[in-house]
Amino acid sequence: MIHIKAFRDKEAGVWVATSDNVPGLVTEVQTSEGLSENPFHLIFSFFWECN
Repeated sequence: MIHIKAFRDKEAGVWVATSDNVPGLVTEVQTSEGLSENPFHLIFSFFWECN
């Protein structure tokens, strides 16, 4: 199971999503809606870039 944590970076003005289960997985989006668009796409894209 992969847990994704999201928080608002007020200084940068973005939402940040990270995962302790997947070291290096970090993304920033402008809106909270952007976080929920497709978390599976985020993870797949991360692994695709790593290979």
